[in-house]
Amino acid sequence: MGHFDLMDYALKRYYNPGAVITDEEASRHPSLRRTTGLYKWKKKIVRNVWLISGLFMLANPSLPVVVATAIFTAFISFSILDESI
Repeated sequence: MGHFDLMDYALKRYYNPGAVITDEEASRHPSLRRTTGLYKWKKKIVRNVWLISGLFMLANPSLPVVVATAIFTAFISFSILDESI
């Protein structure tokens, strides 16, 4: 009976990790952190930052402005999605 419980646990963890792992454990896991609420909230912020900067780039279509804005926005995006916070 113990064998089947272990197999059931392993299958649940593989196919539905949220059913077995708590949100705190998932935040420390390298690939499961993307399922946490905090990370999803950060992704929404990054999406909004990219939308605003994209509109700014459309309003100012000169190449130096577009390149500088894209580089700055990429830096801000990586800073927001950083795992250290």
